[in-house]
Amino acid sequence: MPEVKSELTPEEEKLCIRDISISAEAQTKEGDTFYLITQRWWHEWLEYVNQNQINSLNDGSASEYCALKRPSSIDNSDIIYEATSESSVMGIELRDTLVEGTDYILLPQEVWNQLYTWYGGGPILARKVISSGLSQTELAVEVYPLRLQLHLMPNDECSTIRISKKETIGELHKKASKIFNLNPEQVCIWDYFSHQKHALMNDMEKTLDDANIQMDQDGELALAFGDLLRKLWAPGRTPVAPRPFKTKLARFAPQFSGYNQHDSQELLAFLLDGLHEDLNRVKHKPYIKSKDADGRPDEEVADEYWANHIARNDSIIVDVCQGQYKSTLVCPVCNKVSVTFDPFMYLSLPLQSATTRSMTVTIFTCDGSALPSACTVTVPKQGRCRDLIQALANACSLKPNEKFLLAEIRGHLIHRYLEDPLISLSSIKDDDHLAVYKIPKLVKSSKFLQLIHRREEREVGISQSSVGWKPYGTPLVSPISCDDIITRGDIQSIVYKMLSPMLRTENPGYYNFSSAKTSVAASNSSSATGTSEACKDSGVADTNEKLPLQLVDENNACIDLTIGEDKAVKVSSSSKSILVFIDWPQQLLENYDTHYLENLPEVTKYGSVTKKARTEPLSLYSCLEAFLREEPLVPEDMWYCPQCKERRQASKKLDLWRLPEVLVIHLKRFSYSRSMKHKLETFVNFPIHDFDVTKYVANKNNSQRQLYELYALTNHYGGMGSGHYTAHIKLLDENRWYNFDDSHISPINEEDVKSAAAYVLFYRRVKTDDNSASNGIASSGGHHSISSRK
Repeated sequence: MPEVKSELTPEEEKLCIRDISISAEAQTKEGDTFYLITQRWWHEWLEYVNQNQINSLNDGSASEYCALKRPSSIDNSDIIYEATSESSVMGIELRDTLVEGTDYILLPQEVWNQLYTWYGGGPILARKVISSGLSQTELAVEVYPLRLQLHLMPNDECSTIRISKKETIGELHKKASKIFNLNPEQVCIWDYFSHQKHALMNDMEKTLDDANIQMDQDGELALAFGDLLRKLWAPGRTPVAPRPFKTKLARFAPQFSGYNQHDSQELLAFLLDGLHEDLNRVKHKPYIKSKDADGRPDEEVADEYWANHIARNDSIIVDVCQGQYKSTLVCPVCNKVSVTFDPFMYLSLPLQSATTRSMTVTIFTCDGSALPSACTVTVPKQGRCRDLIQALANACSLKPNEKFLLAEIRGHLIHRYLEDPLISLSSIKDDDHLAVYKIPKLVKSSKFLQLIHRREEREVGISQSSVGWKPYGTPLVSPISCDDIITRGDIQSIVYKMLSPMLRTENPGYYNFSSAKTSVAASNSSSATGTSEACKDSGVADTNEKLPLQLVDENNACIDLTIGEDKAVKVSSSSKSILVFIDWPQQLLENYDTHYLENLPEVTKYGSVTKKARTEPLSLYSCLEAFLREEPLVPEDMWYCPQCKERRQASKKLDLWRLPEVLVIHLKRFSYSRSMKHKLETFVNFPIHDFDVTKYVANKNNSQRQLYELYALTNHYGGMGSGHYTAHIKLLDENRWYNFDDSHISPINEEDVKSAAAYVLFYRRVKTDDNSASNGIASSGGHHSISSRK
């Protein structure tokens, strides 16, 4: 496709792609398509669209706004192999040495489509999102689908294909038939390894993943790892270069090919997973559908989940390294509780993040469709209001015909509207209070009606005399379509509708509005808002009974809205706001439950953590507590409630349930996004001896003390992409620690093991009087190539 010129400025292109990206990534699901694009071109485009910021920093102006040339068409040629006879069969082949973030990035389909519309080029490299991980609940882009060898017997013709591990055996059957030009009824596919037919693959609905098919490993990873261990423990203790082992690992996980630096935790995860698959005693994984707890005892449900897991995953890696945690989800609307028990290979513990920020905002509707509800989202710490609005829109499944109006609340009044999408989030403090009003998108310009709530305050003492009406709660906002005139009855209807969700359903008591005329002084408070639809059937009161409303007109005088329903009210043409007060007498509060308007949460709640506590070193226990703390799901992980039949921002609580012999802990020092990488240098004070996690285990039937001792850790020094790894390891037979730095090995004191560079910690269970550990012994297994037979 030829390059297509965009008519947008660089800044407009950047904002367009950013908005599309935020929306698309937050809604990623299994089966979606992502596209690879070379990092080289992406970096060139980023420089182009950010040049105004660079120029502004240079001379304070944007006079050289278009100094950088617009990138040419997208060129992905540096991340693919040149065409060969094999690639013509398999399609365009990616180079095996690619690293995400260094060689390429992944773009959601919507982002790629927009860039491709502007720039053209290619080749187009599409990849699917699949479920992955031990519990198949994590999402990943399958950059490298399975590369399988098909052998036609007895002719011994050979062909190589690429196919997703989530494809079925039936799909592989179709592809094999087409490649060899065979009648599908003539073809049988056998799992073939060690020069023997292993099993007939005749379950056409089973996926290749469930059939335990791996990329041409043939048991090789486990053998290579065993060979490496023998060399490491051989007499003499000379340095060993693990090149043969790395070559085998790269065949299982091609992203670890080449000489680029890789993440040690990611390598460990792939190694353990690869060894597990290689040594899995289960050669044909049964399909088992997990059942929800449905009120059953936790012990019963946990054992059922574990048995189902072992039925598909049974290896020495599972025996030694895998544990189980309890996951509890609670729907914020219907309070549906869902409990599952999932396996884990390691624990990834969060550190205090410097790149993201959790913000809590209370959402109000203007049409009486829902009660106010708090919503917590995660946004970039240096982001802008549009990032917060987009995150809230994703969390609340905002409809296309709706939009959000964001406001800061101070003293029960609207302090300011945050309408400019470029307002920095750093201007919003942690102890501020935010409200967002869900309003319809209106074609014509609107005014906003702002409803301020007040209640009568009285002096303390015997007289209990009134001291006046004081604001309380949170203002309600709604747009109204009008020119300069609106009737008093219109405003009454609008307010009725806004308040209708709070109407008490249990036979509200009668209230005579006519006897509640209240004089209200003029107010110079900030702006106001309202709704375009009237409450036709609120079920609150007879239409002759009016709410005690007062309106501030264009002359800053108060107008009683309980009389003269058809009488028009002239409002200021220069202001976009209409300010209305509702004075709540006690009798009226018996009809409406206004507590939903009170206690507006802070943007970020720290609880009782003192300033001194925050300056102290972060302990491993506090990291574990943060990992297990109940918190709302982020918008991109919204949970589908089976009772509501809707996606909800459920609260999630993790608990440890079953702990492994070897407990691996990953400290999450690195954070990634499509355009940013960051490393946290936080010092974590971790125990070397007596790491006691007993109180964090939810399975109270297990009375054994859960005590661990550190025996190894990896360190990462430096920044992203240019760092250096070392390891501290304790030789148990010598009871002494050593530092491993490439080929240099030296003894170190135990007190020097701790540092801010610690990245992955390895603990082993301590055998105590009330705790006896057992080690599993497994026979080795193998993995296979595929043959087809006529």
